[in-house]
Amino acid sequence: MYGTREYPTSGTPPSDIPARLDELRALQDGWYDGYGSAPSSQGLDWLRQHAAHNLGDSPAPYIYPTPEGGVQFEWDIGSFRPSVEIDLETRVGEWHCLGLDADEAHERELQLERPQDWQWLAEQLLLLQGRAT
Repeated sequence: MYGTREYPTSGTPPSDIPARLDELRALQDGWYDGYGSAPSSQGLDWLRQHAAHNLGDSPAPYIYPTPEGGVQFEWDIGSFRPSVEIDLETRVGEWHCLGLDADEAHERELQLERPQDWQWLAEQLLLLQGRAT
């Protein structure tokens, strides 16, 4: 997270990943208080394709832009707060998962060009969803 400033949000339901990513195309450089790079169209195209293909059965994320021109996916799964910050240029994701009840945190770097890292992400989300019910 980046302090208490509000990120651009919308009325798009979290389950509509492609629509939310399309909304981020409207951002322009400077969207974050005069700072902040807009996500690239090519990066959003890539993310849209891979997220739709690999996260279809997973819980739907809330999606936010990052000031660096990336995208952050966040989930609210029971007492777990997983997120992945995605660099659209390098296609690297930084996974963070906070377990509120057990005061635990996990981190992992994901190479999102690799299908097995998308698979790992989807499996983690489904595991957390199972632990939360």
